[in-house]
Amino acid sequence: MAASARPERTILTYHKQIGFEAITTLNGARIILPHRIIENGIMPSSVETILKKVMMISDLVLSMETENGVFSNVPIPGWDVTVFDGFPALPTESMIYKLLLSSKYNHIQQEVEKALTPDTYMTVAESKLIQIISTASRN
Repeated sequence: MAASARPERTILTYHKQIGFEAITTLNGARIILPHRIIENGIMPSSVETILKKVMMISDLVLSMETENGVFSNVPIPGWDVTVFDGFPALPTESMIYKLLLSSKYNHIQQEVEKALTPDTYMTVAESKLIQIISTASRN
């Protein structure tokens, strides 16, 4: 089994080489088993609530991992993202696995924490990248 906070696309090369029996990706938001896939996405209403609050943060870099790819409010070098300038509206009706937030100039952790809904939680990677995931992914 392989488990990673990263999306599936980043560990597929290893899966092809090793052949994991199961893969947990996106902090548990997507679990790939031999005969089924378990998805623990964030409810769209929760995403909208969070986005309405965090979009007020100046210089916010936001990306959204979905089943239809990654959407971001700005281009992100090295990532295959679709830039979407309509946030806090949702760019897709597909499953939303994770929100990623950062800021070059502001410490935003407390502001983001206040924006969470009861069905979401956050982690902080490398002291700067905030990841918001469904609490269902913890189970």
